[in-house]
Amino acid sequence: MRFGIEEEFFVVDPATGHPAELAPADREDLLQVTGGGSVTSPEWLQCQFESATPICETGAEALASLAGYRSALGAAAASLGLSAAALATPADIRPGPASMSPGARYGVFSDLLPGLAADQYLCGLHVHVEIPSREAGVRVLNHLRRWLPVLTALGTNSPLWRGRDTGFAGWRTVHYRKWIFQGVPPHFSSAADYDARLQRLLALPAVPDAGIVGWAARLSKNYPTVEVRALDCQLRADESVLFALLIRALAEEALDRPAVPDDIPPELADAAIWHAAKYGSAGGIVTLPHGTTEPIQSVVRGLLETTLPHLQASGDAGFVADGLEILLAEGNGTVRQRRVFEQAGPAAVAGLAATELTAGRPVPASAEGVGTPD
Repeated sequence: MRFGIEEEFFVVDPATGHPAELAPADREDLLQVTGGGSVTSPEWLQCQFESATPICETGAEALASLAGYRSALGAAAASLGLSAAALATPADIRPGPASMSPGARYGVFSDLLPGLAADQYLCGLHVHVEIPSREAGVRVLNHLRRWLPVLTALGTNSPLWRGRDTGFAGWRTVHYRKWIFQGVPPHFSSAADYDARLQRLLALPAVPDAGIVGWAARLSKNYPTVEVRALDCQLRADESVLFALLIRALAEEALDRPAVPDDIPPELADAAIWHAAKYGSAGGIVTLPHGTTEPIQSVVRGLLETTLPHLQASGDAGFVADGLEILLAEGNGTVRQRRVFEQAGPAAVAGLAATELTAGRPVPASAEGVGTPD
């Protein structure tokens, strides 16, 4: 199955770690950045930018695209005396409301939800996996529901907010809970069920378009894909590719097995995502549908075992298994951010992000050997 990756970035002042206030001409220059076949689009805030890869078939293609784009964005930001940072929340923010990007859609949200719009300093990783039909997409969504908490936990990269540690590994996920539709999506019986329920939501006055339906996984409104939005943006490109390959393998698994039942209590799904945002990769995982709390190592082992046939078929098993082992041993973005923040403060976190923007492991053309995270 083919896939694509969208990454969101802040442009920050390296001296303070604050998101930058950009002159219009500088912002327009950054919107022209391309690299590795990836292009730039605006995001909610003037200090935010989103990249989108071409359609990819292999992890090596995806990493080349992300690495090329990150290098280009980093160089463009540096030419303005700034840094590009793949932080899901900035370590610190200057006082006052955020500067919104121009555009009619952003204006609608700002007018409708000013209390949310002023604080939307959030960057995510979005993975699109191509599906043969919307019916197939619903099967994938239903299968992904039980895995979204562990993906959220592993992918946390947002412990800091306004110069302080929030006590959460994934503050972006908690912040997003202010919005009307978030977290694990409901179980759908068919594509027709998905569409009918979405149309009922779009009839509500507070729902101007389908983009505000921000479930952690959903059918894309623009592409024939399932879009997984559960993860924070990642400090390193290889971490983004690791999660994209896992999500693709889970999607392939969904289409190779019987449809999963509607057996996840909604209150457990909600609690599992909150728990994942609280503890990240350093705590246990609330498993679904049972609601037991299991060590993250055993849950990751189960995730790898579930996806292994598909990872082996695509040649990605070694890269993914090694990446999971490294992540658990050395810590994800949240762990690395906290380590630097405790030693040197917010500006040092921006320095970490600048360093890791173009760091990471290569994706081999074919991976040999599969480790199992302990």
